[in-house]
Amino acid sequence: MITVDLVGRKTTLKGEGVHLTPTEFRIVAVLCLNHERVLTTGEVEQLADVYGEATWHIVNLRKKGIPIGNKFGHGYTITEPVELTPCPVSSVRRSLLDRCAILAASP
Repeated sequence: MITVDLVGRKTTLKGEGVHLTPTEFRIVAVLCLNHERVLTTGEVEQLADVYGEATWHIVNLRKKGIPIGNKFGHGYTITEPVELTPCPVSSVRRSLLDRCAILAASP
């Protein structure tokens, strides 16, 4: 199980802390907030504000053990159960949540 603390910006994998850069954390947060979907590279880049660099960061995240799978020709998804720590919306970067909510509402 991967646990993401959106307020404390901490990530644990199977109970062990994983050190992530701020950019890596945004990518993991986006994938976890959308764990029921497969996100294209473009969607990951747009939602995490990582233009042109998502693939490179995903390679590094996989090296750190983050369970990111890919559906060839479709995009990326988290491959293990996700737990997001509850948090007040005001304490999380509002634009990130807004972008994920818009994506979740799209067909």
